[in-house]
Amino acid sequence: MLRESRTVFSIKMKLNLQENGFKNVGLLIKPNKAKKLKDKIDYFFKNNLNLGPAVNIKNLAKSQMFLNGESRKKFDKEKIYLNKLDFEKGTKFIRKMTNGVSIKQPILNLPELINICTDLKVVSTVQKYFQTKNLYIGYVKVRRFFKNRLPEFDTNFFHYDDNGKNLVKLVLYLNNINTKNDGPFVYVINSKTNKPKIKQNKINKYMIPEKEVSKFYGKKLVKEAYGAAGTGFLADTIGFHKGVKNTSKDRYVVYINYVTTREYKGKGENLKISSRHLKLLKKNQQKLFKFFEVV
Repeated sequence: MLRESRTVFSIKMKLNLQENGFKNVGLLIKPNKAKKLKDKIDYFFKNNLNLGPAVNIKNLAKSQMFLNGESRKKFDKEKIYLNKLDFEKGTKFIRKMTNGVSIKQPILNLPELINICTDLKVVSTVQKYFQTKNLYIGYVKVRRFFKNRLPEFDTNFFHYDDNGKNLVKLVLYLNNINTKNDGPFVYVINSKTNKPKIKQNKINKYMIPEKEVSKFYGKKLVKEAYGAAGTGFLADTIGFHKGVKNTSKDRYVVYINYVTTREYKGKGENLKISSRHLKLLKKNQQKLFKFFEVV
């Protein structure tokens, strides 16, 4: 059951997803449940279980710090990603090599996420935004971002997603994000349809420097999202956004993409869901997992 909470953003204006592409949806899970989820992620990491690919930033040149979307295909994956032996060296080693680690097959390994994915208020809000009942869950990511001295990387820079025509992302904090040093999510209001035409200072097709964001949109439209563990909010990430590099502590975040068609036209890896868990859902909830492989 979705519980309303105080406004968690340092934003004076009223947020409206339809107008701005960015909306607070209240407290999605209680802080104690957020902690249990965070502890489970720590357990996976400590025991080297169910860990997804992590980029070995130490192996990248300065020009490769700006990876986004399909641009990763340009580079040798064996050199970019940490390998099994790297993971087996343990926490202290890994956190010095990469800015973050994902959990493999998050819906299988963290079935607690299913109730969050299918939350009625979240789903109905996105359906109204897209003006369709045909809504599905795309990629789900569970990330632990490390506090370290490595440089900003990839999604630490302003970018927009190219996964499909319609995409709204649910961002869920699993630990308190109270200051800029904690690594808040940042969204640029009205940037979905109003993008600057940059030639000289453009980083790549999807990314632009922060100074260009400030110059084109102004500071008032650049919004940082703060909240306690369990806070969730929605963002249309075809607009410009980024995650600030956390420097105070590790940052734990869940990302759930809501789409109307398969992301990347179905070229990516299929996420999986247990048939046992799927059967427990109502038919309208089961429909959300149309693009998942049932195992």
